[in-house]
Amino acid sequence: MFKYILVWNPRDTAIRYTYLSWPSDQEITDFIVNQMELIHKQYLESRSLVPDGNLVEVAFTQLESDVVAELKRVYKQLGIPHWEDPQGGKAAMEYACGLEGFRKNDHKRLSEVHRTLISERLGFVFSAWNYNRD
Repeated sequence: MFKYILVWNPRDTAIRYTYLSWPSDQEITDFIVNQMELIHKQYLESRSLVPDGNLVEVAFTQLESDVVAELKRVYKQLGIPHWEDPQGGKAAMEYACGLEGFRKNDHKRLSEVHRTLISERLGFVFSAWNYNRD
């Protein structure tokens, strides 16, 4: 009697198996945009189900501009006490201060075709959080 254990990483094959062959660049783009659209719609539709005081949305620009102030705001809004406690905010603040000098990845700008596609399909995301579409 033979027993088999199949071990695979779905990340490496999920998109390919979705199409039962190697997808084209356009199919990959469509898959990614469809997933982003689905995820964001679901989040926006269901975030109201989270009880008050249990959800904080953080704009990346705010986090990037002042990590410590944004962390304090998150702690306060979530009602997490002891910002100065070594197990709480102080550790988070030390971590944030350790990010000094960190440099973000530098990605090439998306093509106009992709920018237009994202703006059209995910425009509701930009509107929900007042993001600039440029």
